[in-house]
Amino acid sequence: MIDELNKIKIEEFLEALDIKPIKREGNILTYNAPYDLETVWGGPNTFGKPTCLVDTERNLWRDKYYTPWQPLFSFAEYMTGYYNEFRIAGFISDEMAAYRKRDEAHNNNSIQNDAGRKEHNISTADKKQTPKNKRKFKL
Repeated sequence: MIDELNKIKIEEFLEALDIKPIKREGNILTYNAPYDLETVWGGPNTFGKPTCLVDTERNLWRDKYYTPWQPLFSFAEYMTGYYNEFRIAGFISDEMAAYRKRDEAHNNNSIQNDAGRKEHNISTADKKQTPKNKRKFKL
């Protein structure tokens, strides 16, 4: 179960939570920390500070001052403060399911809008060409 969840891209998981990177350097993304190490294990206050690093190539994260490189599951543990594996797994699964559902709905709306546009776009060659009447002015 945990191994399957760790295959989810951390970058995609953060996107699901509507958390955007503030900086990119090669394959390392920097985010404002969505966790607070102070509440997790008595470490420093990190919430909202640009200390969260994500390696998109290896799909690992770390806090740039306080933690080693770790997978998604430990990231969710730091975010939620849960220690129960099932609660953490549920959190990840629920967020990703909601994200994929929103993404699917957005894509379906885009396809429907594109189809609707195509139906209404009539080329000028298809339109009946009617001669324009010249305006006649009476003086």
